[in-house]
Amino acid sequence: IIFCESGFWAHPSQSRAITLTNEEKETFQGCQAFDPCEVYEALSGPHTICTSPSPDVRNITCELGYQMPNMTTDEITLTGDDAFPGCIPINPCNINNGGCEGKCQMTGANRRNCSCGEKSNLTNEVNCTCDPGYQKYSNGACEEINECLAITNACGPYSSCINLINARSCECLQGYHAKVKHTNPITASTPWNPIHNCTRNDVCATDLGVGYGCKEVSYGGSAVQCSEDVNGRKCSCPTGFYAIGSSGRSISVATGSEFLGCQVNEYCTPNAAGTHGCGFDESVTCQLSSVSQARMCTCPGGYRIVNHTTSSDTFPVNTTFPGCTIINQCAGFDEPCGPNALCESQLGQRLCKCLPGYHCASAGNSSINLAPLNAGKIIPTESPWNSADDCIVNDNCDPNFDDDASGKYGCGDPTQATCLSALGGRQCTCINGYIKDLSKTAFLQDTVVFAGCQQSDYCDYNFAGGAGTHGCTNTTIDGHVVTCTPTESGRNCTCPRGYAVTRTKMSTVAVEPGTVFAGCSDIDECDMINPCGPNADCTHGLASRFCRCHLGYHMLSQGDSNLSAQAIATRGMTVNESNEWQAANNCVKNDNCKVNFESPSIGGYGCGTVTYNNALVQCISETPVEGVGRLGRTCTCPPGYAVTG
Repeated sequence: IIFCESGFWAHPSQSRAITLTNEEKETFQGCQAFDPCEVYEALSGPHTICTSPSPDVRNITCELGYQMPNMTTDEITLTGDDAFPGCIPINPCNINNGGCEGKCQMTGANRRNCSCGEKSNLTNEVNCTCDPGYQKYSNGACEEINECLAITNACGPYSSCINLINARSCECLQGYHAKVKHTNPITASTPWNPIHNCTRNDVCATDLGVGYGCKEVSYGGSAVQCSEDVNGRKCSCPTGFYAIGSSGRSISVATGSEFLGCQVNEYCTPNAAGTHGCGFDESVTCQLSSVSQARMCTCPGGYRIVNHTTSSDTFPVNTTFPGCTIINQCAGFDEPCGPNALCESQLGQRLCKCLPGYHCASAGNSSINLAPLNAGKIIPTESPWNSADDCIVNDNCDPNFDDDASGKYGCGDPTQATCLSALGGRQCTCINGYIKDLSKTAFLQDTVVFAGCQQSDYCDYNFAGGAGTHGCTNTTIDGHVVTCTPTESGRNCTCPRGYAVTRTKMSTVAVEPGTVFAGCSDIDECDMINPCGPNADCTHGLASRFCRCHLGYHMLSQGDSNLSAQAIATRGMTVNESNEWQAANNCVKNDNCKVNFESPSIGGYGCGTVTYNNALVQCISETPVEGVGRLGRTCTCPPGYAVTG
């Protein structure tokens, strides 16, 4: 058995393997290469192109107008007897709709036809153009143009527009007509001509046919009065007549409908006795009543029948009509104008006005035009009050409350003043560093413009005319100046040394704007705890005190011997106002028995140093008494001796 390499056949067979006998082996012609595209043509699929770069290898591409089934590659490689299903036709409509603006339809491999939808035609084989009167939308469809919307002022005022294909039709509204008529339809390219504008019909004109006017007929020497109303026109018969189709003198007739005329109304013909008709005031309406031999009298709006609660009632013949009286429009309601408001009755209505300092809630809270609000709100007869219009208090601190920016609200610059709203006004308080006139606070009515705050020199005594509300004082104290230091909230006043703020023990006090400084008073430096220690008297001076020991005492700091006569006589010292008393300066009792207590000694202390019979004179120190001289010690001679003299 002989096996050929891939891409070769064992000749003469068409197989890679061949079985030979020994004799055939001698004549075997070997392996020969073959064309795989030819051999495996059936396995390459339809609409393909096959090329063989090497034995047993096929490269497959598609014919023109065809593509690979998976559309991910333009060529595939097959080996041996690998099979390929073939190429499929290319659909050009899948790529950018085949270039068609309208509909794309595949007609063959890589071939298509373009077509357009309704109301459009194909141009340039790919583009679609809409028929006249149609326009193309984003989806390519052609839809009819609404000429009534697309054309500005398509039919003029007081008319209706009917859309047509590439045209429109214009008709005047009911109750209107065109003095110069036009011809319908009007093409889309034709603009509206104002000479064809519709004007309102004169419903009382008698030359427009029976559907207009009230007949040119006289009743009792008077003509029927015609006036326009919401339904068309109102025809009013003369006094003593009633309108046919109505129980009263007047009837509302729709435009286009005929007025039927008037008939005599004997019950509504007034007489002097008042037993017929409803008086001679033509504002009172008289109608035939459904009650036999009676008439219905109706007072005009805002009035009621005298001694009646209603404005309309039936009066039999020979019964006098009492007349009409005005209705109190403010009566009959718990709150005819809501809270915080006044009610003023008027003819057929009531006038509601907010009390001063209030406004209608429906007007908002800022930028309000107060003029119409102050004029009040008119409420028709019997209409209830709407709580949305309740009167609420004004925000007098909103500078924009009144839309005329008059400055009657708020307190100006918020960095200079604060505002507290109150009924009828606001309280303006200048903040630290500012003042209004001579004070920081002022209450202003809502009709007063706030003058504003001015920066204050709190230490300028003459700032407010020398009233003392600024500065501390304009005089000196014993030649000393009271110091003024401005602060954010006023000023600090500091008394000179030795003085304190009157009625206080402080030398410095904060004073608010508008407040007069209390002044300075001399400080009693002895008015303190332990100003001079024990056994001493205190005498206050300017910014100091003098401490003097009692008679028979001296200061511990002076020692206990060899004191000068001046020190013994003075027996005191000056202490500054702020210094506390030192215990080292306390007053202690003199040792009157010490001979050298005074220097130089003049014998005023002790009992001498001489001995008598080897014995000294005994000495007992005593505390001298003021006014008794130098009594301060007792000297006792030794036995057998007596005091000389």
